[in-house]
Amino acid sequence: GSEPSVPGLSARALRRALCVRRWDFVKIDIEGGERRVFEGDTGWLASARYVFVETHDDMVGGSHTAVVRALKSAGLSIVGVQLDHETVVLACRDDGGAHCRHVCQQWSSVTKGKSVWCTGAAPRGHLGRTTG
Repeated sequence: GSEPSVPGLSARALRRALCVRRWDFVKIDIEGGERRVFEGDTGWLASARYVFVETHDDMVGGSHTAVVRALKSAGLSIVGVQLDHETVVLACRDDGGAHCRHVCQQWSSVTKGKSVWCTGAAPRGHLGRTTG
């Protein structure tokens, strides 16, 4: 049979359609499509407080770098990274920084610390991937 098609909306269009002024939490897991999203119009990131993204460099090279670059350009802080069978980046918008670190510590406790490093606590080389 044929593959089903799913209509796509940009984050900006979705925000307008739902009358959302601010995204409290955005989770993105699009199996290799993240590079395309984060190299495109990322103006919507200005209204996001937390962004949680699975990156798939194994599917599309440069995905992780494109995601981190866009998040930082939007004024979000990279506060954590999980390296296990996948790479996950947690970014946060918080003026003081303490709340973002707390969120990362909570994430780490939920996963029982499994391969989660928060800014300032990462083994050498791991969090370095988040600065690219």
